[in-house]
Formats: sequence, structure tokens, C-alpha cells
Amino acid sequence: MVRFHLAPLPITNREVVRDMWKKLFILVGLVGAAVFVAKKVKDANDERALWHEATTAPDLR
Repeated sequence: MVRFHLAPLPITNREVVRDMWKKLFILVGLVGAAVFVAKKVKDANDERALWHEATTAPDLR
């Protein structure tokens, strides 16, 4: 029977730091995109409410 021993690959500190920065940039990009989408949705809702208020007949009771 032949057994293979897979040793972990040596990882340098530089690789660990590079991976950490890569993950951080991805996270910042996702948060930025979420903020952008939330702002667009809020602006659209505000615009819709403004048009609704402007185009409905006033209640003159």
C-alpha cells in the first residue's frame, strides 16, 4: 500500500497580507455598492412620493 503525505504549502507573511488586503477591498466594494443601491432606492421612493402628492386632488372638505 502506498501512502501519500501531503504537506501544507509554505505560506509567507507577504501572501497572507496580500490575501487580507484583497478580501478587505472586496468587502469595501460590496459595502459601497450596497450604499449606492440603498441611496438610489431611497431617492426613487422620495421622488414617487413627491409626484403622488403633487398629482392627487387636494382634500377640500
